[in-house]
Amino acid sequence: VANTSQNNQDLSVSHSPTDFRSLMNYFWNFMDNSNSEFSDLSPKIQVTENKDAVKVTAEIPGINENDIVKHLAYVSQSENIVAEEEALRVVASKADGALRDALSIFDQLTSFSGKNITYASAIEHLNVLDVENYFKMTDFLFSDNATSALLLLDEVISRGFEAQHFISGLASHFRNLLMAQNQLTIKLMEVSDSIKAKFAEQAQKIDRMLLIRAMELAKICDFNYKLSNNKRLSVEI
Repeated sequence: VANTSQNNQDLSVSHSPTDFRSLMNYFWNFMDNSNSEFSDLSPKIQVTENKDAVKVTAEIPGINENDIVKHLAYVSQSENIVAEEEALRVVASKADGALRDALSIFDQLTSFSGKNITYASAIEHLNVLDVENYFKMTDFLFSDNATSALLLLDEVISRGFEAQHFISGLASHFRNLLMAQNQLTIKLMEVSDSIKAKFAEQAQKIDRMLLIRAMELAKICDFNYKLSNNKRLSVEI
């Protein structure tokens, strides 16, 4: 199955005709019961014993992060696992629209955290930067506190996170703040209600045009990062 959130490609698979039909029946049943955006898809599947001839040519979009979170919550409940919503959102974000990857990451996380999965354990074991760092950096930047901003960046880098990863995340944070400034666009934010409230609170303190300019600068830095001879300086500026 080619997932259009990744590079479009055909994936060859090798199964006996019976196993393959069972697999695809399960897959299309899942699509029928999932988001309506899949409803207009029609399977174009060739079943054969020739392993080089079996291809699935249907393309599906990446699954919405909120839908992945709902499915992970269902799995958690079925397996008697207590999982915080923010922890599940970390898993969904890492999966990048792929349900299979989300389930695999979730399984790995349960091997570390057992039956109680918290946001703190999720970001620790999956090596994800805490969103609080972006809230702090934004406060520092828009209050002209350059010293604290530079110290926070140094702390993030010293913990093993790449500066480009941080600047990319900061650009996404600015985008969410822009969405939070309008009640009509808040729904476009794929975060929990508690985090939406934090975004809404911080967004009220920032001028809209300054926020747009900050987002532009962050994306320019992200785009030019690999071309820079002094990458850290580029991010600091």
